[in-house]
Amino acid sequence: YFFLLCRVLPHNFFQRIDDDIFLSVPITIAEAAFGAKIDLPTLDGVRAVTIPPGTSSGTKLRLAGLGVPSPRDGARGDQYAVIKIVAPRNMTPEQERLLREFAESQSADPRQGLWT
Repeated sequence: YFFLLCRVLPHNFFQRIDDDIFLSVPITIAEAAFGAKIDLPTLDGVRAVTIPPGTSSGTKLRLAGLGVPSPRDGARGDQYAVIKIVAPRNMTPEQERLLREFAESQSADPRQGLWT
């Protein structure tokens, strides 16, 4: 008998869970609020994906059939783009002023009712 031991090293940006592929996708606050069309890597090359307006961090966008082929039946899993909103760094004074104005105009508390 012969045994073959294989070890799969982690990929730089893809994560595999069963037949599905996960990709963490950083987007700006503006892209999250207004929506955007962005290019994402897949196992089959780059694909254009639409970020819907109002997308929150943690949202999983499904790209059907772009995962790994199943060894059982050959059907492919899915790819999921996991959205991560990235806060701006090194804002100009004007950007900071505009963001503060926006924050002050907000009346909704996203945590309201969660811990009561």
